[in-house]
Amino acid sequence: MSATLYQHSRRHLISAFILIGLVFTALSITAIPTLYGQLIQGKNHEVARRSSVESELYGLKIVNILLPFPNHRFGPFKHLRNKYQGSLSVEGSVEYIGLISSLGLIGIISSLLFLVKSPMYSKFLLLTITGILYATLGGFSVFFAILISPQIRCPNRISPYLACFALFWVAWHLQKIKNIIPKKWVFYISLLLLLIIGLNDQIAPYMVFRPSKDAIDSDQKFIQAIELQIPNGSVIQLPYLSFPEVPPVYDMTDYSHLR
Repeated sequence: MSATLYQHSRRHLISAFILIGLVFTALSITAIPTLYGQLIQGKNHEVARRSSVESELYGLKIVNILLPFPNHRFGPFKHLRNKYQGSLSVEGSVEYIGLISSLGLIGIISSLLFLVKSPMYSKFLLLTITGILYATLGGFSVFFAILISPQIRCPNRISPYLACFALFWVAWHLQKIKNIIPKKWVFYISLLLLLIIGLNDQIAPYMVFRPSKDAIDSDQKFIQAIELQIPNGSVIQLPYLSFPEVPPVYDMTDYSHLR
């Protein structure tokens, strides 16, 4: 709609409606088994009972998408995050969009503060501000949950989209820099260094998957031993837990049965 108003052309509006229609059609097709099951057996009220409060609880906090991981490799970043760890944060560090994306996000917002007049800036700014207004604490996502459906919650998980807008902004500026640098090899080496910095910043040091693999291998051997003893039988898993997001029973979480 913004592109239609800005360029006085219906082409963008038609394209938007076509894309919305394709997405809606795909979602409708994937929902057919669920809707059919609810029609035959009724709605399951024990699974994924959501509340509009969750849209507030899991609202976007700007500080969480800009602050690094708690155990960041760079000491000052680690110290900066640890100073904030005592504050209320439901999902916390998983929202971090990275150093480069953070700089891009700040750059986009600064265009509003410094009244930068540019069509490209306006597009980045429109997408970013719209996303923030929807997802932030007490934002429009709460109205969506109250008036339409609370099933779509955790608006803080819009952070990858904000990171995408920010990276597009960074890429746009890099393209402008490329056009004014006479020696292109300097630019490409700088891009490589930027990539290394970005990867080193985004991959947290505690992302070690070996323990997970060992647990999966152990579960596989355990289940295979059970199947050998009761090849055609059924197994009931205890204790009973609602699903999902219920308090753990000792060390057993709500997703443990899925192992």
